Amino acid sequence: MVMFTEHGDAAAVLDPAATAEAYALWEATVGATGTIRPEQLRSLAMLHLCRFQADVGNTDAFATAMNLFQELLRGRPDLVPAARLTDVAAVLTVTEVAGRDAARH
Repeated sequence: MVMFTEHGDAAAVLDPAATAEAYALWEATVGATGTIRPEQLRSLAMLHLCRFQADVGNTDAFATAMNLFQELLRGRPDLVPAARLTDVAAVLTVTEVAGRDAARH
């Protein structure tokens, strides 16, 4: 991610190998322990956020980043970048309202 955040190299985060490597780490960690460290969750969220920033049309990357940040917001809000708090809170609110509406029907 540093190649993207510091040097603007979009290929560093858009290359499928970057995502594959990140999720290999996820699988190794979750598979061995059943949990993932918050710092690793933040790294995955940041990767997807960078993927969205490198390719603004990539709404899947944005949604994935927001979902991962939501998990952090619940347990480790200090790991959610301040610039993303409003986005995450807005997505969380919409998700909760939609869930309540679905439960009513």
